Amino acid sequence: MPSSHTFSGVTPEVLKRLHASNESDYTLDLYANGASGTIVAKSGVGEVVVAFDYVAERAEVTLTILNKPMFVPAPFVWAEFSLALRNASAEPSR
Repeated sequence: MPSSHTFSGVTPEVLKRLHASNESDYTLDLYANGASGTIVAKSGVGEVVVAFDYVAERAEVTLTILNKPMFVPAPFVWAEFSLALRNASAEPSR
């Protein structure tokens, strides 16, 4: 059964920064609607594939783990995404 988690306080600007910050660790692909897509993260034990759905009116993004290595616990996935959100939420340095 897929594991899901909802993160609150995600503004469109944060989502935009998150998308722009694609680093070699993961790729964030938005579907045509710009509010849903997939995140693929590579790890030493395999890929983690997460679907996301963004609801701007509530400033929430819900993630659902679609595939992950059995050695990667779901709380680790949530913690990593939470860190990425915090980094994307930080004011850019000037």
